[in-house]
Amino acid sequence: MTIKEINDIYRDVRRLIGENMLSAAISALENLIAHVGDFRYQEEIAEIRNTYSMMLHYFIEGVPDAKRREITVQLAARLERLNDRL
Repeated sequence: MTIKEINDIYRDVRRLIGENMLSAAISALENLIAHVGDFRYQEEIAEIRNTYSMMLHYFIEGVPDAKRREITVQLAARLERLNDRL
């Protein structure tokens, strides 16, 4: 993967986070981790994916979640930090 491709993904992830498209941002970072081969971050992205999936599951089930917005903000911040490190 070239530096240009990595930079394009970086910008795309920032845009996705800004548009609150966290699932797409997670997928892009998972793809980047796989292509770059830096597997130190796999556990972290898996944890983010799991938290997002649980939050989405509760939302679909109609479970009231007073902390949903707070968790969304925290996930976005974690994705931004991970994106910066990658």
